Amino acid sequence: MKQEPDDGTTLNDCAGRPATSTLVLLIVLTLIAMAASAELVLSEIQTLKHPAEHLGCDLNPLIGCSASLTTWQAHLLFGIPNALVGVGLFAGLAGVFLAWCSGQIPRWLGVLIEAGLTGGMVLIAFFLHQSIFEFTKLCPFCFIVWTCTIILWVQLGAALMRLGWLFPGTGFARIWVAQRWLITAIILLLIVLVVAVTLSDKLVYLF
Repeated sequence: MKQEPDDGTTLNDCAGRPATSTLVLLIVLTLIAMAASAELVLSEIQTLKHPAEHLGCDLNPLIGCSASLTTWQAHLLFGIPNALVGVGLFAGLAGVFLAWCSGQIPRWLGVLIEAGLTGGMVLIAFFLHQSIFEFTKLCPFCFIVWTCTIILWVQLGAALMRLGWLFPGTGFARIWVAQRWLITAIILLLIVLVVAVTLSDKLVYLF
């Protein structure tokens, strides 16, 4: 009976590929984020067609998306909707992760994706700031995309570290791999705390 190595890797990791369960998680996250991004695109189209109508995501004074859909913050790349860019990027990621299920991918590609997700983390901080201080509202679909991106960033980073593609042999990598879900929980909790403190006057609308 084959046993897995003692260093936290799996047999698939040793072959240059994360465990199947990890790849399935990455694929599911990208598909959820892609669906949420697509819903934002449809919501923006609806807003452009019927500016006076409320969207289904406009639940109360705290939770809603119509206030930000047509702003410059939602069109950072040459006026293209961020959500539309997200649909393309997450679809591409899903394709890469699907391909990874049946074979290896180049190391540079895995590292490039993680670098892109790191940039996504910076954008999440920017959009969170804008949501709180500019729009004073939280977009539910944006939060879905942010949550998926955060988990993707942490989990893919851990997978690359297990493969020795990032920070090989370092204590940082060992801690990241061992505590990856704790790291994810801490980041999400920090976001919740920031929202709770800065928009405390609107929390009543959650109950």
